[in-house]
Amino acid sequence: MVTPVSTQNSYSVILADLIGAQNKELNAQQEVSTGKKGSDLQAFGNQTQSLIATNTVKARVDGLVSQLNNLQVKMNFQQAALGQISDVADSLKQTLTNALASGQGDGIMSDVQSFFSQAAQALNSQYGGDYLFSGGQTQTQPFTATDVSQLAATPPASNPAVSSFFQNGNLTPTNRVDDSTSIQTGFLASNVGQQLMQVFQDIQSFQVGASGNFGGQLSTSQQTFLENELATLNGVVTTTTQTTALGGDVQKRVQDAATTQTDRQTTLTNVLGDITDVNMAQAAADLSQAQSAVQASAQVFLTLKGMSLLNYLSSSTGG
Repeated sequence: MVTPVSTQNSYSVILADLIGAQNKELNAQQEVSTGKKGSDLQAFGNQTQSLIATNTVKARVDGLVSQLNNLQVKMNFQQAALGQISDVADSLKQTLTNALASGQGDGIMSDVQSFFSQAAQALNSQYGGDYLFSGGQTQTQPFTATDVSQLAATPPASNPAVSSFFQNGNLTPTNRVDDSTSIQTGFLASNVGQQLMQVFQDIQSFQVGASGNFGGQLSTSQQTFLENELATLNGVVTTTTQTTALGGDVQKRVQDAATTQTDRQTTLTNVLGDITDVNMAQAAADLSQAQSAVQASAQVFLTLKGMSLLNYLSSSTGG
């Protein structure tokens, strides 16, 4: 066997250089393909603690952003329902006003039935399969009457209490809008609609009573009744309008909180990127350099591996 001219130590050094160059090429290829400086914490050295801390905060902010975005959608449905209840109160007021102005009761009860249905539907509004105004009892329908006739018995003296038709709980919905602040974001059906439903009951009770049966020219007792109900409705309209406005204020606060937390999310993402992301231009240059180093080391390795005393002697005697 012909022993190579190079020593075993030189061979080992060149082989180690080749393996090192291949490892650098592999790391450079991974950086270019992933855009990251490494796949585990060891790759980030003294920045590891900052990376862990930033990731922890970002995970909390990510959860808050997701919650607030979902809450914004939910509050769009809630605000539409509050607006519908306010519109019903105002429309009912207009119907009674028109009847008094014309002295005619035609159409009062058909409007009452239509407006009642709209109000009941709004009170039982749902989002994601949950009732919005149920006070925490999300699977319990908060308002149970389905027809205005259910509100008034015959004789009217035995009417059920309007409150008996409200089955919502007492827990007003609240949500967290930042790391340390929770606000009321929901309403209870009984608080939103009980005054309005009391007016509907009053009208239905009068309709089935001795002086009722609206239709044609209004009697004196009917006019007096409608005037009294209009006075009550003025307060109901004011209350429902204020509730809708309050809902809008809460909705705006949630939107602002979502914007703030989304900005935090973006900032934290950028901070993480500064720690973990590679400079792609530099990574590409490093990859090219590593590939050249591998080729050079491989060439030296192959050249050294092919050298032997016989090669040397042949080369010497050939001259």
